[in-house]
Amino acid sequence: VLFMFVTCLSHTLIVTDDVELHEMEKPLPKHQVRRCILLLKKLLYRAVCLDDVHNATKNGKALPSNHLGLALISVSSKVMNDLYSRSSRRLLCVPKLWIEEDLLEQDIRRCKSHLDYTSLLASPVCRICPFLVSFKRRLQLFERI
Repeated sequence: VLFMFVTCLSHTLIVTDDVELHEMEKPLPKHQVRRCILLLKKLLYRAVCLDDVHNATKNGKALPSNHLGLALISVSSKVMNDLYSRSSRRLLCVPKLWIEEDLLEQDIRRCKSHLDYTSLLASPVCRICPFLVSFKRRLQLFERI
């Protein structure tokens, strides 16, 4: 059900302009859009940071992943990127709603060389859902490269 909702939302956002989203509150009221942001943020954080869907290993055993789960992560990332870019033009919610606190902070501190920073930039969280990392930390990464 969640996959179908997020897929429909993705397609609806393609044909919805900013005026419809902000003033007419289409396809959803703003408070529902904020709820979607929170839900998808938690989903992506868990998938990319906690479960690590790309490496999918836990205790030496491979975690099973299915196509529906990977498709849900893909479409969720697409919707969040679209909403984030729209929120950059005109706020949908407070900026802190997007950020996962202290994400990558310790990783940046552990980096010693250019290669460490480059590999951190290639991590799934930076590629799939960079909006979870604060702008300040992303800027630190790019400055040190």
